[in-house]
Amino acid sequence: MKFLKIKLLNLAFFTLTFCIAAIPQASQAQKHTDQVHLFNDYLTDTPISSDNFLEPNIMIMKYEGATGLQFGSYGGFPINEQWEIDVVLSYIRVSYESSSRSGIIDPLILARYNISSKKQTQFSVGGGLDIPIGDWDVFHQGAGPDFLFFGAVRHTLEGGLILCGNLGLEAVMNYNDEYETDIDIGGGILYPSNDKLTIVGEIDFDPALIIGGIDYRLQSGGHLRLALVLPLEEESPDLTLMGSYLIFF
Repeated sequence: MKFLKIKLLNLAFFTLTFCIAAIPQASQAQKHTDQVHLFNDYLTDTPISSDNFLEPNIMIMKYEGATGLQFGSYGGFPINEQWEIDVVLSYIRVSYESSSRSGIIDPLILARYNISSKKQTQFSVGGGLDIPIGDWDVFHQGAGPDFLFFGAVRHTLEGGLILCGNLGLEAVMNYNDEYETDIDIGGGILYPSNDKLTIVGEIDFDPALIIGGIDYRLQSGGHLRLALVLPLEEESPDLTLMGSYLIFF
C-alpha cells in the first residue's frame, strides 16, 4: 500500500510538471514531429522515416540494492514510403553490492508497414523477433526466438498536440521451451513547443510506468533526447534515466 501511495504521488507530480511544461504558446510546429520518436515504444510507433537513422542510447537504472547500466543503438532503414526495417543492439551491466553481471541482450529485428499516412491520422502495423544469440536472459528465456506483433496510431489535434497509441502481442519462450503470450498497451503525447523542442509523455501498462522527456533538434539536424522513467509497480527499477542522440543519414 505504501508503494502504491508513493507511485500515485509520483504520477500526480509528473502530470502537473508535464502540464506546466506544455503551457508555452500553442504551436503549429508539426513539420518535424515524424522525426520525434517515443522513448519506450519507439519500435511500435507509427511513422516511416524518410531517411536512414541511428540512435546511440544509454540508460541508467536504480534498483533496490543494485544499479544497472545499459547502452547500445538502434537503427532504422526505410525501404520505401510504407516499409521500414529496425534493428536493436544492446549491452547491459548490473552491479550489486558484492558482485556484478553483464552481457549482450538478444538482437531484435522488426518490420513496420504504414497503412495510412494521412496528414492528421496515421496507422501502422508490424512485427519482429529477437535472435537468441545474446548472453543476457532479459527477454529471451528458452531456446527459440521471441516474437512481437503490433498496431499503432498517431492522431494530430488542431492545436498541434499529437496523440499516440499502440497495442502489441508478444510470444515469449519460457525455460521449458513453451511459448507464453502477453499483451502490451501503451500511449503517448507529443507536444511540439516550437520547431526545435518537443515534449514527450508516455504511459505503459506492462510493465506499468510513466515517462517524461524532451526531444531537441539541433542545428546539425540531429536530435538530443533525455527522459525520466518512473515505475508504477514494484518489479520495475525505482528510477531510470534515458539519453540518446538521433542521427539521420
